[in-house]
Amino acid sequence: MDATLAACFFPSHSAPVAASQPDDPPPLPPRDLAAVSSAELTSALSSTSNKSAPGPSGIGYKLLKWAFAASPDRFVRLFDACLSLGHHPWRSAHILLLPKLSCPDYSLPKAYRPIVLLECCGKWLEKIVASRILSDINTHHLLPQNQFGSRNEHCAVDAALALVHMAQ
Repeated sequence: MDATLAACFFPSHSAPVAASQPDDPPPLPPRDLAAVSSAELTSALSSTSNKSAPGPSGIGYKLLKWAFAASPDRFVRLFDACLSLGHHPWRSAHILLLPKLSCPDYSLPKAYRPIVLLECCGKWLEKIVASRILSDINTHHLLPQNQFGSRNEHCAVDAALALVHMAQ
């Protein structure tokens, strides 16, 4: 059973994707990386839930919030080092296979749903990177106007109104 689940959820090979494509625009010169600020960490941490399941270390957001309030400079230095070195130290995870309710045959892999519990510190770092990417996308207008997902001040209602407008 374990081998069947492993083969289904973790295929041994995947097709490689080339780092560059023929129609890629020419690269822009690199920019200096801004240092991580305490305000940036506070903003990313404030939107987290204390009820989020922790990863392998068992350190959840409640403990991180307490530790950050006690010594924010340590976290600023830690996250700044992670970004400047290009290193993500929290890559381990716990994978749980939850059985789906009312499945007729639990010997099949599709009767289970994998849940991955990532380290909260790693998710915190990823929130910072994601907010920086989103900021650059909005500042430099990198998405077309008809892109509604992953954009500030755009929602499903806007997408529906654009569709109605085009249909009319």
